[in-house]
Amino acid sequence: MPQMSVQAGGSSFGSNADADPTAFLNRHTQVPCPPWLPPLVEAVDEVLSDEERRRFKDWADQD
Repeated sequence: MPQMSVQAGGSSFGSNADADPTAFLNRHTQVPCPPWLPPLVEAVDEVLSDEERRRFKDWADQD
């Protein structure tokens, strides 16, 4: 979509006026990483990009 929807106030990342269009990149930081997930991700590590590894590590290491 070329612009943010006005339905339901726009976006869960912010209002139509102040939403950061790249906020979706950090959406995962709003919830804790489940403890069962790191072993699953580690099992497929070879198929992840460097960016995916970095983002997952940042998420899994947050308190």
